[in-house]
Amino acid sequence: TASGAGDRDGGVSDSAGYDSDGDNGGARSATALWPFERVRRYIALVRCAFDPTLTPEAESLIRGYYQMRRRSEDHSLGRPTIRLLESLIRMTQAHARLMWRTEAGRTDVVVAVDLVEASSGRSTEFCDNDADDPETRVQQQELRLIRRITAELGTEWFT
Repeated sequence: TASGAGDRDGGVSDSAGYDSDGDNGGARSATALWPFERVRRYIALVRCAFDPTLTPEAESLIRGYYQMRRRSEDHSLGRPTIRLLESLIRMTQAHARLMWRTEAGRTDVVVAVDLVEASSGRSTEFCDNDADDPETRVQQQELRLIRRITAELGTEWFT
């Protein structure tokens, strides 16, 4: 990536007991390699190491999701407020930090939206996804999210 995070992603995943392709082969437990204290220290490090900025694509996806929720007739989860928008931004940036990235992109937005929907009791498609590869799973979830937004707002929302 432009931020150089790709080099670090492999190192972080390797030290967590996973190969660079995300497969741990079932041979080692990530829990044994990342005890709670190490996870706590890692989170403390990434919280103060940098403040990820949103890419234009991430901003557009957040805006589209927020507008879709605002226009939706289904307010069983409550009418979305500015707090939802702020939460989506914070969670998107938090996920980028966790993944050691200086830019928060569409993948980070997809994870944030999934967390928002799961926390509000909605069934998320992310958990039902058949893909074994985490990257493929997130890409499929992103396409579903884009289709949902486009169905509600039309094609002009993605700028």
